[in-house]
Amino acid sequence: MGDVSGKFLAPLREVYPLPKHAETNLENFFDVYVKLLRSFGDDVLDVAAQDMLANRTARSFPLPAECNAVFKHSVDRVRYGSHAKSEQGNRHEHLPFEQRYPEWEDWRIKTANELVCSEIGRQALREKWIVALHDFCRTQKRLPDKHELVNVRAKGISAQKDFEALVEKSPLNPLVGNLITLRKAMFARLGKAVEGAL
Repeated sequence: MGDVSGKFLAPLREVYPLPKHAETNLENFFDVYVKLLRSFGDDVLDVAAQDMLANRTARSFPLPAECNAVFKHSVDRVRYGSHAKSEQGNRHEHLPFEQRYPEWEDWRIKTANELVCSEIGRQALREKWIVALHDFCRTQKRLPDKHELVNVRAKGISAQKDFEALVEKSPLNPLVGNLITLRKAMFARLGKAVEGAL
């Protein structure tokens, strides 16, 4: 987990003014950014901040969605380098999504969908850590063993508690509303798959 505040938000605050509503409660304002971007490492956070400062011309503080778009490019720069070429002579950021992010290939998602249709999946759905279980199955192409399961469950429950705390802190924030919609859709899709297997 990277230092979102120090590596990414601090350099942006030096250049872009905060909106007036943010100044009344900085912690809540920046909490949305931290929750969305904390999975990125310091190297990606640093590259994203440099990219934003070098290329963004708007004067306002960037929205989380705009930051997310920059991070997709920054991940490629950290992974492949600024000028690295693929075998076909194209820059890596122009490769198909599946080649840049093999962990998101359709067959991996399908495999994870099938793996969570199990007793473990039903437990994860009831306890609201199904997304963490699905992520494990997608990346590892198998269900977790009994030792890994403890960590996956703890990580998923922690993420759910963080999410619920964010919703409670900022229920009227439109960005939080978008997160709620996205999370509900993820749970509904996985829940439908798991319950359909009963």
